[in-house]
Amino acid sequence: MKKINFDLYNFFHFYLIFKILNFFKSINLNYYIKKNKYLIILIIFVILIIRIIYSFYLFNYKYGNEQIDKNISLVILSKEKETETYISYLVKIKEKDRFTDKFILNISKDKKIITDEDTKLYYTKYGNFKYGDIIKIKGKIFIPKKLNNLHEFDYKRFLNSKNLVGTIMTYDAQIDGINKSVFTYIYRFRDVLGDVINSKLPTRESNLFKSMIYGDDTCLDENIKENFTKLGLSHLLAVSGSNVGIVILILSFVFKNLNFKFSFIINCLIIFVFCAISDFEISVIRASVISIFALYIKIKAIKVNKFIPVTLAFTLIIIYNPCSIFNVSFILSFTAFIGIMLFFSQINSFFNSCIIKLIGINNYIKIKENKCKRYIFILYKLLKFVSNILSLYFSVQILLIPIQVYFFNSIQPISLISNLTIYVFSTLQLVFGFIFILLCKLPFIVDIIANLNYLVLWIIIKISEILIKVNVLEIKLPTPDFLCISCYYIIVIITFYGYKINFLLKYKFKNLKVTLIIKLICILSFSYIIYFNIYTTFFENFVYYFNVEQGNMSIIKFGSKAILVDMGTTGNANIISNLESFLKAYNIDQIDFFLVTHLHSDHINGLFKLEEKLLKNEIKIESIIYAIPKNYDSSNISKYTENSISFVEFENFINRFKIKQIMVEKFDKISLDNNVFVDVLNPRDNEIIKSNDKVNSNSIIAMISINNSNFLFMGDSTNESEEVMIKDILDLENKEVYLEKLQNIKVIQVGHHGSNTSTSEYFLKNIKAKLAVISSKKVIYGHPSREVLNLLKKYNIKYMVTESKGGIIVKY
Repeated sequence: MKKINFDLYNFFHFYLIFKILNFFKSINLNYYIKKNKYLIILIIFVILIIRIIYSFYLFNYKYGNEQIDKNISLVILSKEKETETYISYLVKIKEKDRFTDKFILNISKDKKIITDEDTKLYYTKYGNFKYGDIIKIKGKIFIPKKLNNLHEFDYKRFLNSKNLVGTIMTYDAQIDGINKSVFTYIYRFRDVLGDVINSKLPTRESNLFKSMIYGDDTCLDENIKENFTKLGLSHLLAVSGSNVGIVILILSFVFKNLNFKFSFIINCLIIFVFCAISDFEISVIRASVISIFALYIKIKAIKVNKFIPVTLAFTLIIIYNPCSIFNVSFILSFTAFIGIMLFFSQINSFFNSCIIKLIGINNYIKIKENKCKRYIFILYKLLKFVSNILSLYFSVQILLIPIQVYFFNSIQPISLISNLTIYVFSTLQLVFGFIFILLCKLPFIVDIIANLNYLVLWIIIKISEILIKVNVLEIKLPTPDFLCISCYYIIVIITFYGYKINFLLKYKFKNLKVTLIIKLICILSFSYIIYFNIYTTFFENFVYYFNVEQGNMSIIKFGSKAILVDMGTTGNANIISNLESFLKAYNIDQIDFFLVTHLHSDHINGLFKLEEKLLKNEIKIESIIYAIPKNYDSSNISKYTENSISFVEFENFINRFKIKQIMVEKFDKISLDNNVFVDVLNPRDNEIIKSNDKVNSNSIIAMISINNSNFLFMGDSTNESEEVMIKDILDLENKEVYLEKLQNIKVIQVGHHGSNTSTSEYFLKNIKAKLAVISSKKVIYGHPSREVLNLLKKYNIKYMVTESKGGIIVKY
């Protein structure tokens, strides 16, 4: 028999909420805040400090990383994702007979599963856990760690911003009981509701319905999600203030004849239930707190500053989880709301004046009192409706633009058209959606409402598909720095509130040329924004060595072009995410040259992970540079070592994507630009270097010279290949050209990750380098070796290891 566990901790929360509501009901809030404002600020400050300290301990020290084979008891909160390789759940971990901290549980596909039928059975077993199910697993706890690469997606911060500690990995999970609470019934209702929606609507439309109404995008079609993101409609897939507003409207209609105070309690409870169904998304909490506060002040008939509800919502969310300030949803939600409060009335007023001029009636009172011709009145109402949408859109976008560029590196001009086009249908969908939920148990009527929902959803999807085909106006921009964002907001504030600033400064500083100073600030701010974007995109030059744990990946940016040197790892580094974020941050639209030193997986496996990005044209590769000795059977090159990728597999991949191939040999010189040259120093074309490790010994050694700065990339070269390289150079007639470069190396990427099989004393005697970069992770193979580090010190070469320094940037 299954064990049932009643969680009284949740009932304490409800009791506390009830007492708080009772307290607010019994006091004059406005008077109480004015009388005790300093005490309230002090209490909030103390609570916030305590919460910050606890959060720092929870997210960084409470749980150790990679706890192998740990027996863990968990309770399921919700299903997060399902892919071909794993199923993810949001869970709480059991600690001292109580479920406390939140994690993402990834139930990985069992390694024994080999057939489609086995896979179906696997997902039947693990894909149907419900809220409240207690499960026992034997798995690993992972606390993500940032690798400190430039513009790297910080997965740990992302989890913490959602109040999640880390991830748990397992291959198996066993049901161990049910944890009964009020939330169990709420989420079970959501599951039943989801089944009803699935039974009444086609799969694509039902998943979009759930995403738009209560934020469940677990099974949402990836094409729809991608189209909405590119069209600037992603806010429609997340629960927002509009959803809460529709709930309030329905509740006000249903309970319009009830006592104000009683209806307030009912409204609060139903809004709380809706928040729970929506998984307490930050945008929902923000809208709910503001709505409840608005209802309260309406009952009490008091006037408060319009920023107080926003401040209250902000404070409560930050106290609950201080890391929420890093949550993109939190930032976008509050910024959008503040934009509406600051700019909506001014923008709307401007559009209204334009409408009056457009329809040719100067007397606004005539229109308002309907004393003009009917067609003019209808035209005015129609234009007024459009102006309200435009005012709302622009008031939101004005503040959001730099944030969107910071996180997504693009501006979507088509989002204006898409929002205007879909606004009416999305609003209708919200109304029809909530009506469907209210009437889902009524036969015949629910079918009519379901058909209306289907029609609206189908129209929304079709419009998005049409608009995505004409979306050719995407503006891509580099990631702005703090000063660039500040300059933008300075211009916005001066544009909308410059007259007030002008008046106040003239009043305080009568002899100051305020207008001239304000104009000068605007010009300087605008100039810096233009300068930053042009310089970052076209003129900033550097070499960047990524921290990919045990592996190699470097990028050379010269102007708007880029050379990628190797792309692989044997660690947990998400090299695809790191590369994509980096390219977007510098507005690099393609990799012009990809230099592959050799076919070991820790130098090349990232290329194969790019398949999806290459198919979608999200990342482009123009040319690949590589070398294979001609007198060796290249199709069997994988026989060198178990960790090699076969040349056939490599060649088939680049042929499939029609990437230009540049096969090089020793002493080839490739001109990539007027000031950028690649000198190939290894391998020999006509002879295999004899070594116990042939693949490494015959990897490319490349000297990349940019604006007279020399960067040496050693790949996984060995002592043997270093010796052969030096001797072959000394045998050349024009050896001075190469020796001069070897004596003037700005940075050398140390061979074989600092292994003692590379970087010999003979090699170091014949070169001079200012800096040595070592890409490795000590725990995997013990690299870099103490012997190599001591040799670098002996020859006065400063060295940096990516494991300790993170990504390393060198400007030239």
